[in-house]
Amino acid sequence: MKIVIALVVLVLLGVGFFKFRAMTSVDKSVAGGIVEEQLAPCPGTPNCVSSQTQVAEKQVAPFKVSAGSNGPESWQKLVAVIEKTKGAQIESNNGSYLHATFKTPLMGYIDDLELLADFDQQEIHVRSASRVGHSDMGANRKRVEALRAAYQSQY
Repeated sequence: MKIVIALVVLVLLGVGFFKFRAMTSVDKSVAGGIVEEQLAPCPGTPNCVSSQTQVAEKQVAPFKVSAGSNGPESWQKLVAVIEKTKGAQIESNNGSYLHATFKTPLMGYIDDLELLADFDQQEIHVRSASRVGHSDMGANRKRVEALRAAYQSQY
């Protein structure tokens, strides 16, 4: 019985540590931002996807500016989709670059989503990355594709 209690305590401490780390730390290689007029490259871990990477397993398509609208209108549609998404918090938005965070419901992990507009090419680039851990079990890719489906349903 004491062993079971000890194991439960260890598991709870481990979960608490990772939850605390997710809420308080930002690995600068994960945090992203703009680097040489592009979204920052994904780190070496598999918990990041980007429309501007050359690494095949991390690639996602950029969002396309919707037919019949201009770039800023499409940007606003995509921002509205993000605002309606559970767990999303927009940290900054200047009309061509957006940084949002997503908090996972169970563990409270924070993932970063970034958008970068290229209205000349009729695209909005995307990068989504987990702040902690190695694998995200496809969560960032699923998030991007769910946002894409919601965005495309508006036109």
